[in-house]
Amino acid sequence: MKLMKFILVVLGTLCSMNINAMGKISIDSLLSINLNELPDTTKITHLSLIANNYDNTNRDSSIIIFKQALEIAREIDDFPRKVNLLTSIGGNYCFGGQYLKSMEYLDLAENILLEYPNKRSSANLHYYKSLVFLSIDRVYQSSEHAMAALQLYKSLNMSYNMGAVYTLLSSIYEELYDDEKSLYYAKKAYQNAFLNNDSADLAGKLNNIATLYYNNGMVDSAYYFIRQAIVINKNHDVKIWLGINYQNLASYFLMDKELDSAEIYIQLAIDMCNKTGYMINSFPATEIKAKIALAKNDTIEAITIYHSIVESEKDFESLKVKVNAYKALAEIANHQADYVNSIKYLKYYKSFDDSLKRQYNSSMIKTLEMQMEYEEQQNRLELENEHVRNNSQKKNFFIIILTGLIFFLSMSIFFILRLHRAKAEKIKVEKQNLELELESQNREMTANVMSLLKKNEMLTGISKKLLETRKSAVKDETKQVLNTISKELQKIKDVELWEEFDIRFKQVNQEFYAVLLNIAPQLSPGELRMCAFLKMNMSSKDISAILNIEPHSIDNTRYNIRKKLKIDSKDNLIVFLSKL
Repeated sequence: MKLMKFILVVLGTLCSMNINAMGKISIDSLLSINLNELPDTTKITHLSLIANNYDNTNRDSSIIIFKQALEIAREIDDFPRKVNLLTSIGGNYCFGGQYLKSMEYLDLAENILLEYPNKRSSANLHYYKSLVFLSIDRVYQSSEHAMAALQLYKSLNMSYNMGAVYTLLSSIYEELYDDEKSLYYAKKAYQNAFLNNDSADLAGKLNNIATLYYNNGMVDSAYYFIRQAIVINKNHDVKIWLGINYQNLASYFLMDKELDSAEIYIQLAIDMCNKTGYMINSFPATEIKAKIALAKNDTIEAITIYHSIVESEKDFESLKVKVNAYKALAEIANHQADYVNSIKYLKYYKSFDDSLKRQYNSSMIKTLEMQMEYEEQQNRLELENEHVRNNSQKKNFFIIILTGLIFFLSMSIFFILRLHRAKAEKIKVEKQNLELELESQNREMTANVMSLLKKNEMLTGISKKLLETRKSAVKDETKQVLNTISKELQKIKDVELWEEFDIRFKQVNQEFYAVLLNIAPQLSPGELRMCAFLKMNMSSKDISAILNIEPHSIDNTRYNIRKKLKIDSKDNLIVFLSKL
């Protein structure tokens, strides 16, 4: 990943100050106001002001306060404010590296905008989605959203926000290896900040230009611009950008083999990340620190740092860095002829790399499905409107031509109206059928499981009745036949029902068992079956009914699964399985 990627995630914070259009007021004066004395809409504005004051210093606090404001907006059904708050929360999660969370809130905002369009809110939404897509290596989707945001900001004459999109486009073209366009947009962003006389924003643009110059081999220019950026950020005490400046400067020194200087500046960068809570920048900075240790032949220190990365409790937001860390540990072990550990780390590398791809694909598929559904809905509405317009034109034409033929005109109108109603009814029925089909697809898997459960209950009931009938039977032959039928029903219930569920489950979750066995090869068929039920988020009661076992047996099986998968007791087993 290029250096520009790291600075872009934080760049949006500068834009977010302007996006919310709240301004900055002393945090002490904001906290001194009693919220209970304010009207609901004023409360929302006031809480947003407080959240904006926290966004560059304490990201978690900013999210919590924005969510408080969102609850008030939901209570009073204030849709414009809901959109802005959902977008702000999504942006905060993006800057914190929690991309799935970010997309969740941005999608909610987009759904509201479909019913209550707003150009400014749409521009902000496109901007944040562009950041998310770029952060997870979906460069072309990022480019589409960035261009959409730029056009909307231009139409609204929002110069400051245009500068943020220019920087975003610079990074996008850098990922596409188009150095000429990347430098072009970086300079556009710099000119925009200069015209707005914004010294703090100017520092960020200088940082970006420095990175581009360095990547193109213009080392002296790169050092000159990055040091200018550091001076400005120190004067304005912008800790987030200082951390980015230090990180990039450390990378320059590392590539130039000035290891002592690199070590000093990467530690400064990590300290800044810890102070501001921007862990999305801390993880790559820690990776650079490990590379510096390797360059200094301090293998033990490098291994220690890489272990701190892979053992971090953070998952998705640091997953790509974890993948790199496992790969580096495997290479170090291989170099030391420690082939056992080398193979172990390579397995972890493959597992995490596959997990990263699955999570990326899951998020993107959801987004694309929403876009396709919206486009299909718009196309259907357009076709319906076209039919109505055509029918109206035909009716007017017949009225003009057949003015003198009153009877014939009346009959014609009668048949036209009938045809119109029939077509409208047909369209309505087709639309309802489409909606039912979509709903049926979404519930198909759940219905299959419930069907199995009902079959199981039915077979169990029949078996019990047969056994009860056997007790009252007179002849031994009759008792033997009833006993045999009961056993056959039990066999069907225990074997055929599971096989039917297993086939349908594998159609939807093709790689689930393979991933589980890769993590814990010692899992038994019964434990794999239990994992499948838990992934479906089925209750112990339903599982007990399907398998005809006691609840305590289910608890024992879950305990064994936890033990084999090495899942900590504080972690939720169902949540773990749902991510596979």
